[in-house]
Amino acid sequence: MQALKATIYVVCGPTAVGKSPYAVDLAEELGGEILCMDAFQVYRDMPLLSAAPERSYLEAIPHHLFGILDPLESFSLAQYYKAACEKALDLLSNSIVPIFVGGAGLYLKTLVDGFEGSHAPVHEEFRKELRVRSSEEGSLKLHEELKAVDPEAARRIHPNDEKRLIRALEISKFSTGQKQRVDLLAKICPSWEKLFLNLERQELYNRIGTRVDRMIHDGVEQEIQALLDKGLSPVHTAYHAIGIKETVSYIQGQVDRKEWIETFKRNSCRFSKRQLTWFRSMKDLQSIPAQPVLPE
Repeated sequence: MQALKATIYVVCGPTAVGKSPYAVDLAEELGGEILCMDAFQVYRDMPLLSAAPERSYLEAIPHHLFGILDPLESFSLAQYYKAACEKALDLLSNSIVPIFVGGAGLYLKTLVDGFEGSHAPVHEEFRKELRVRSSEEGSLKLHEELKAVDPEAARRIHPNDEKRLIRALEISKFSTGQKQRVDLLAKICPSWEKLFLNLERQELYNRIGTRVDRMIHDGVEQEIQALLDKGLSPVHTAYHAIGIKETVSYIQGQVDRKEWIETFKRNSCRFSKRQLTWFRSMKDLQSIPAQPVLPE
């Protein structure tokens, strides 16, 4: 590949800051294509909830890794890393500039630094034994055992997520304890242009409030009900998108409409604060003023 000095662009920032329109303009300027760097936009059937790119953006510029998964599927950091790097390398081999867009700081860190995780071979007999135990004793028992040997993994994995519990226990039992580092982009040694869209805090919160109002107007309640009818539950990663738990409480009559909307907005703002904290801890981010919101 003749792209040893390739440049990979990143457009990052908190929710509702305007990453998608900025990225489309950048892609048109650079001759680039857009790759998902968002933990929930990889799922289909939840475009309102995940604030997926609008149809006009998708038609203007090719987008990759958006809406590729069923909401009931799991998608690990390692899976994302592999898929994202492979697509970036494919674009570079065709002289197309990759532009990663999203608010997942952990995804960005992994793309830049490489993936590091424990490795353990598959032990089918061990898995079969745990599946039988889970059926007889309940997955909560497996979660308690995981908590004893790997509290951090237990914190990340829901007690009902049998598949991930079994894999975590398998890693705990059979891993050598050595971390395995993978850097799929090392062979091209890319330079990174990391653009952080910045906005005054109160203006950001105003945008978040406006976005939530629009989501509700456009039918996010019906979108979430359809996901629940399909079988989405707390064991699935997609269930933990901001807005689902809040809306489930409203659907079940635990809160009224006013409290639902207030909680939805408040938790979205809190999520943006966590994103800002993450990105501001990272180096080499070039702060860019967010674009003004165009009148609708």
